[in-house]
Amino acid sequence: MAKALRIINGVPRTVDVTMSVEYYDETYLVPDGGLAANALITLPSLGTYKSTDLKVFRNGVLWEVEQQFDYVGESEDKDQIEILYPLDAGERIRFVVSGDAALIYDEVIVVPTEGYDGGTNLTLPNLQTYNDVELQVYLSGQRLEANIDYNYVGNIPRTQIQTVIDLFAGERLRYRIESA
Repeated sequence: MAKALRIINGVPRTVDVTMSVEYYDETYLVPDGGLAANALITLPSLGTYKSTDLKVFRNGVLWEVEQQFDYVGESEDKDQIEILYPLDAGERIRFVVSGDAALIYDEVIVVPTEGYDGGTNLTLPNLQTYNDVELQVYLSGQRLEANIDYNYVGNIPRTQIQTVIDLFAGERLRYRIESA
């Protein structure tokens, strides 16, 4: 049994948690000659994932499923991804698997035509709530920083963030909460 810091009734508490998933973090280096679109990449060192417990980074930028890569296989424990466009030799593809896939919140919104000005409150999709630091926010694959790029809004449990920066039409804003 491991210990973790959790917010209980608005108060930080150390509680026992069961770790249901091993943590995996490996990098794949694209070989000489590169890779064509629709090529398959097998996770290094016998790594596996279920679905949303997998995060894939290309040269440090978080990829999205069905945008830059797709899951491969029907089994519960998958070990490959399909890339959706070509990659050059020497690019680094990092695979990170953590949390319980059944409990991970991962939603993407596309900024509408009118965009959002800095200072706009945005509600997380699907009635999702968060406390504080467990919320990860990405803009077109780049992780945003709380209190710099966005602010927390309201009391715990929260349902919104407030943008500090302007968001432009077509940009993709990703909300993610991982669980142990």
